[in-house]
Amino acid sequence: MTAKTIDEYIADSDPDVRELLTRLRETILSVAPGATERIRYGMPAIEIPSDRPNAGWLHFAAWKRHIGIYPVHEQTAELEARLEPYRSGADTLKFPLSEPTPYDLVRAIVEARSAQGEQGGRAAQTARVTSATNATNATNATNEGFHD
Repeated sequence: MTAKTIDEYIADSDPDVRELLTRLRETILSVAPGATERIRYGMPAIEIPSDRPNAGWLHFAAWKRHIGIYPVHEQTAELEARLEPYRSGADTLKFPLSEPTPYDLVRAIVEARSAQGEQGGRAAQTARVTSATNATNATNATNEGFHD
């Protein structure tokens, strides 16, 4: 049976992960009260409210050996350092079931999303790329004077 609600998804999950999924959901909702919940792509999804439009959906799912959270775009350097042990592929976090779930880290992700909207992580990445591009352009402009 395919779950139609997050409650059904959690109820249909392995008994060993039901409490983890419930607590993960509660953690997200405690930071984002009034968030929209639904099943998207076969997994729970919560739309994080933000002052910025299109803050985005945060999805989570139970797998055989981990809980996955998606998408978690690049964050500030400080937060990214905390996320690094859980990064797995583009914009994916995996919390192994064999380790305690870092709910404080989930809270930090949602807080960052609420404050910045989905574009917050992308904006930081764009700023770094823009800065690098500007530095390259400045170097090229300076070097143009050295050509005969």
